[in-house]
Amino acid sequence: MRSILMIADDLTGACDAGIQFANGGIRSVVLFDPSRFQNQKIDAVVLDTASRAMAPDGAYEAVSRQMAHMKTASFDLVYKKMDSTLRGNIGSELDAIMDQLKLEQAVVAPALPALNRVTKQGVHYWNGVKIAETEMGRDPKTPVTESDLVRLLSGQSRRKAGLIDLAVVRGSREAFRAHVFRLMEEGCGLFVCDAETPADLVRITDGFSDWAAPLLWAGSAGLAEQLVPNQRVNTKPGHVLKPAGPVLLVCGSRSALTKTQVQQVKQKCGAAETALQPDQLLHPAERKKEIARCVDELKRNIANGQDAVLAVGETVEAEHQLPERIEEAIGQVAAQVIHACGIKRVILTGGDTAKAVALQMGAEGMDLIREIEPGIPLARMLGLPQLTAVTKAGAFGGPDSLCQAVAILKGQMK
Repeated sequence: MRSILMIADDLTGACDAGIQFANGGIRSVVLFDPSRFQNQKIDAVVLDTASRAMAPDGAYEAVSRQMAHMKTASFDLVYKKMDSTLRGNIGSELDAIMDQLKLEQAVVAPALPALNRVTKQGVHYWNGVKIAETEMGRDPKTPVTESDLVRLLSGQSRRKAGLIDLAVVRGSREAFRAHVFRLMEEGCGLFVCDAETPADLVRITDGFSDWAAPLLWAGSAGLAEQLVPNQRVNTKPGHVLKPAGPVLLVCGSRSALTKTQVQQVKQKCGAAETALQPDQLLHPAERKKEIARCVDELKRNIANGQDAVLAVGETVEAEHQLPERIEEAIGQVAAQVIHACGIKRVILTGGDTAKAVALQMGAEGMDLIREIEPGIPLARMLGLPQLTAVTKAGAFGGPDSLCQAVAILKGQMK
């Protein structure tokens, strides 16, 4: 069995890429505290550094601290999970891992073709639009300002980046290798790869197979899927979960897709929505009242047998002050409701949201079970065996993804 180390910058990213290894029959666990690794029988260790929204220097230090716990272990594969929309401190985190492990070269391929995220001539696109021109360019915490990966990495990393374009990716293995050697002669240590299809990602892994020097692999769930064995043991529907009461959906992401998914789960599943009002979190007295209001409303809806959604309302004041306060408040509300109502099934949308709830609940990590649809895993919370969760990045899935997740968690479908 291969031993794998993955480093991700947020929890939903850790889960959506880590589940690709679980799909290949490799036990995959997201750990919040890497010092616990020594006591675990885990094939694929996934670290969540929670560094996406940090300043670059802070992200470098956060990744370095977590990597320090892993340096004595031996791994067959080291993987840096990148956000498929290029958010976060990609360059500084690549530097941290490569510095800690003394690696000279990294393969960088963030394409996720299943969700229409592709790289052409080094430029990253989502649904045919340059990534910096999509809603990710307006992300309130980590806006993406550059779509060209080589230029992006040049501004974030100390290492030189070079492009392996689509013609090279789809050419012969000999030509592929010759191109990489030329990039190395030019001083490049980061090999940025074009990819439009899963087959392109396979060609990239083949091109670097039997590489003489240790490599850092960097990409999204798309590349991770191609690096595991061919047996896809956990992609088939699993056993039906036993009914365990209403589902609590905690939707901290404010992406357009998440808003559509919330509307669908209300209309089709009869879920009741409670919207946390961000502007009420600026002052302690109003914050306390708002948290209590949300807890009471959610408890009433759950007592009536309804599935309950905790979402985030629109904000008009002090947008820059609110992201951290929102996540903290969401975590507190969700934890109080889970404890008070004995909730056993949760859906967590948005990486910061998922981490806030998990930490408030005292979870130690996530044991990844199976993928219910591309990039959306089912997991058990470590330390809280009674709590089963679905995690989802805000911009993942289709309009009915939350409805499907509710049905699976309620035992209505596999």
